[in-house]
Order: sequence, then C-alpha cells, then structure tokens
Amino acid sequence: MLAVRLIAVCLALLCASAAPASATVKPGWAPTGELHFARDGHSAILLDDGRVLVAGGSGDSVSMSSAELFDPATGRWTPTGSLHTGRSFASMVKLKDGRVLIHGGGGDAYALPNAEIYDPRTGAWTKAGSMSIGRAWGTSALLPDGRVLVAGGIDWNRQYSTLAEVFDPATREWTYAGELGDPVSAPVASTLPDGRVIVTGGTRPDGATGATYRYNGGTSWTPMAPMRQRRSLHVLTPLADGRLLATAGTGDMQGSGTTEIYDPRTNAWTWAAATRNPFASSAAVALGGGFVLMTGTEDVSADEPGLLPSAQVYDPVRDVWTATEVPDPRASYFSATRLADGRVLIAGGLDARTYSPVTTAEIWTPTTTLATEPAVTFGDATVQVGVSGVVQLTNTGGLPLFIGDLTLGGAHPDDFSANGDRCRGGIAPGATCALDVRFTPSQVGVRAATLTVSANTRGAGPVVLLGGRGVTPALGPIVSPGPAPGVPATDTDADGVVDSADLCPATKGATRRAGCPTGLLADPSIAYKRVKGGIEVVAYYVKATTDATVIVRCSKGCRPTTTKGRGARRVRVSRLNGKRLANGTKITVTVSLPGRLTTTVTDSIARGRRVEGRPRCVPVGC
Repeated sequence: MLAVRLIAVCLALLCASAAPASATVKPGWAPTGELHFARDGHSAILLDDGRVLVAGGSGDSVSMSSAELFDPATGRWTPTGSLHTGRSFASMVKLKDGRVLIHGGGGDAYALPNAEIYDPRTGAWTKAGSMSIGRAWGTSALLPDGRVLVAGGIDWNRQYSTLAEVFDPATREWTYAGELGDPVSAPVASTLPDGRVIVTGGTRPDGATGATYRYNGGTSWTPMAPMRQRRSLHVLTPLADGRLLATAGTGDMQGSGTTEIYDPRTNAWTWAAATRNPFASSAAVALGGGFVLMTGTEDVSADEPGLLPSAQVYDPVRDVWTATEVPDPRASYFSATRLADGRVLIAGGLDARTYSPVTTAEIWTPTTTLATEPAVTFGDATVQVGVSGVVQLTNTGGLPLFIGDLTLGGAHPDDFSANGDRCRGGIAPGATCALDVRFTPSQVGVRAATLTVSANTRGAGPVVLLGGRGVTPALGPIVSPGPAPGVPATDTDADGVVDSADLCPATKGATRRAGCPTGLLADPSIAYKRVKGGIEVVAYYVKATTDATVIVRCSKGCRPTTTKGRGARRVRVSRLNGKRLANGTKITVTVSLPGRLTTTVTDSIARGRRVEGRPRCVPVGC
C-alpha cells in the first residue's frame, strides 16, 4: 500500500513540474570526424580493438599510400603507418591474429601483384610477398586454417583472370589454388558456415555472370547453382542462419533492384524481396539480429536518370525492406563498416554532386524499441542516507539499443541520482541492462522525480517515475516482514529477500548482482534468430564462477545440461544449438558452490525474443 500511495503522491507532484527529455542519442545518420585525406576506392576493416582501419584509395586520380584509424569512442581519425605501395580498389582481409592483409588493386601499374600486412600493435605495414599475377578487382576470403584465398580479377595485361591463389601468413608465401570456371573481374567471395568459400558473379568479357563456384581446398573447385540474376560489383552478406543475401550489382550494365538468398544446405538461390529502386552504387552491412543495412544511391528511373541517396534495412524473417534515414549523397566507392557496438560507419567516396573524393564520414544508429518499468519506489529512507535501486531496460526490438543521457526532472530531482555505466555500448535484441538509481532524501516527506532515458527509439525516450519518503533517523527504515527476534530485517541489496535469509555469514566480500556474494556469477547470453511462434537458438553461453556447477533447464523443448563454470570465459551449451523454443518457454540457469549462495537466472521467450531475467539467490551450504 505504501508503494501505491507514493506513486499517487508522486504523480500529483510531477504534474506540477515536468522536465524536458534529453535527446543525445538519436536513430539515423550523424556526422563524425572527417578523414585527414579525401579518398574513394579505399579499403576499410574493423580491428579487434574496435577501431576502423582505412587504407589506400584514390585522391584526385592518384593512388594513395596513406592510412588512418577511426576511434568510435572519440569520433576522431588518426594517421597511422603508410602503405609501401599506393593502391586503390584493393582487397583487405583481417587475419586470425588480428593483423590485416591488403593485396592487389591498382596503382602505378594497372594491377598490382604485391601484398602487405598491417600490425595494429605497431601501426606499421610489412611486405607480404607477391601473387603470381597483378590483380585488380579480385576477391578474397579467410579460410578456417588462417590462410587467405584470392580469386578472379583483372591482371596486369588487362585480361580477366580465372586464377586462384592462397596466402599463408606463417610463411608469407603464395601458392596456386586452381582455376575458376570463368575468367571474371569483380566477383564476390564469402565464407560458408562449414568453412568452405564460394565465389559468385562478376564480369566476364561478354558481360555480367551469375556463376557460382565453391572452393574445396587444394586446387579443387565445384560449380554450384548460379544466381538467378547476373551480377557484378554486387554485395554478398551473411545472414544469422548461415544463408547469404545477394543484393545490388550490375547485370547487363543496369543497376539491379532484385535480391536473392543462397542456402548452402540445398545449394539453391531463391528470390527475396526487391529493394525500392535499383541501387547504382551500394554497400551492405550485416547487423545484429540477422538484419542487413544497405546504403548508397539509387537509379531513380530509366526515363529520368539521376542519383538519389538511399538507406534500407532488410528483415530476413519477414522478407521486407524498410526505408530508414539517408546519409549525405555519395555517388560511389565509399566504405561501410559495422562497428563493434552495432552502429555503422561510412567514410569517403565520391560526392554525388561533384564526383570528387570527400573527407566526410557519418555513423548510422539503428532504430529499436525498449520496455522499462513505469515507476520505481524506494519506500522509506533516512534523510541524508541513500538507498540504491535499479531501473531495468529491455531491448524489445530487433536491432541494438543505445542509451545516452539520463535526465532527472520533476519536483525533487536533486534527491535522486542515476548512472548508466552498465548500459553503455550496444544492448543486444532481447537483452536487459540495469540503470543504477540512488535515492538520498534531503528532508522528511514524500519525494518525487522523473528519469528520462535518451535512447535510439522513435520519439521521446521513456520516462520513469521515481518516488520515496524521507524519514527521521529516529523512525528508521521500514523493514521486511518476518525478521528473527531482535534482528533488523534490512534488505541492503534490494532483491526482495531480507539479509538474514539472503546472506551466508561465512561468505566474505561485498554483495553484488542482486544479493549474490562476490565470486558467484551467473550470466547467460544467447544468439538466436526469430522464427514463427518463438526463436531458434544459434548459440547459448553461460559465464559462471570457476568450478561452480552450472545446470541449464528449459520448461519445454530441451533436455537439462550440467557443466562447470570457467569464470570470465563463456561456456557454450551445445545441446541448445538449433533448438526451437516456443513463446512462453523459460530457460533457467542455476549456479551453485558449497558455502555460497545458489544463483538462479530465468530468462523467458516472448513474442519471438528473449527477455532477460534478474539473478536470484537462496542460501545453500551456509
């Protein structure tokens, strides 16, 4: 009843004093720091430390050797070591150890044969041998053993090539890897879930092709089902379920608005929803949750030629393209890179109006939805003595959630404080994070405030009502029912269980994670795709205290699994791989150790998404 009365009083107070919402996080495109050098036709890749490496390209028709690093944390570009050879339209691959290989492209020669490796630790490039031919407009992919496959392209005699080669980073040697069935330039390669590589499309001497080939290792290639649309300069994007989405490109020298999906299990291409208009130039980036962002310029119509900036998001579950906010128009040859937190960086390229290389860069933040508690009440608190609580935010959309400023308003904002450090970075679809909120009443009586959360949702962010009552030290805090005689029934960790029934007296260390003593960790995570009536698990992991017993159970749809915790290292629960869990299913993770509290986390599946539960503890072995 106290909570109900507090909310009613808080609402009355808040109606008289409202605060504007902060909006520092907005979905859509926003400018970020500019490149030091205008460039187009450059190569870009995400490094293991979250920075983006950009190298080479063309500036005023001259192949460039300069390279730069973008730091998403600061929004700034920093020059790094230069290439030994200036090159544009080169291929770039991140190696297994985090270094980056760049090879081929155009420079002083029409097609360059040499390669270089960038080490992020030193910021320097070292030479990495040469291919047997010069190669521009080739394609490459990382093999499971850490080597790199290169195929197709135009050689130094301006001839289309069938030649494939493999680079070994350990020896820095290039070896012959067989021949494609057709000589092609600008094909596109992608690694399949089983580690094999397919090479699709490209341009033959007689025009675009839909031919597809699978590399089997050694010098062996197998022709596969061809694409339904002949494509060159297209984009091939892996989906969350292992299929590949082919978009855009040119076929018979016309921009293509058709899209299709390759299923490696059936070796078949099937039509997917077409984009709104054919893309003249584009880049596609795989997003979290299986979505794909495609951005670039569209051909408006054959009768009215022109370029229109466009950005669209593809949902593979619904097979729908949805228009999203558009960036500044770039005619072509820009880079698009998915950042570690799920946002997308585009940089450089040719200005759509002047066709000159640009220095500008932009970051795209997706639009999603979130759910939170409408109100949080703290009960009674001694004046000038703070009590802590949390406001839980759940990403109910299909793309990452980003939290910005937290703004306190209402009648008594100075009596409350909020910290969003635990919600920084992208919050995955279906995941929940906690904002830390503290109530420190400045005087006796009911105190109220609002907490406005800035997030990448449509419209204003959610507003949470905060309330509590300040009491004098003589009154003390309201205690939970049922204390032992003479023992105050305090609940210092605010998990709903009084300390006398919640903490092991022999356990040392501060309480954390909703009442669980330090060292007892239960943190499940899941990768999944949405299916009709629920989800299909791609991978399920648990972080748990080292050597603790971990038991994972489903209310329906899977058998129990028992394993051991490995501390900060995730343990994969392989038995859940590929399982379809219907809406309403609960996944319970129990972590136990002798002499510690047993921690239980129960997640649930609702509306095709995972809803994360809070850790709960019970005394075991005290």
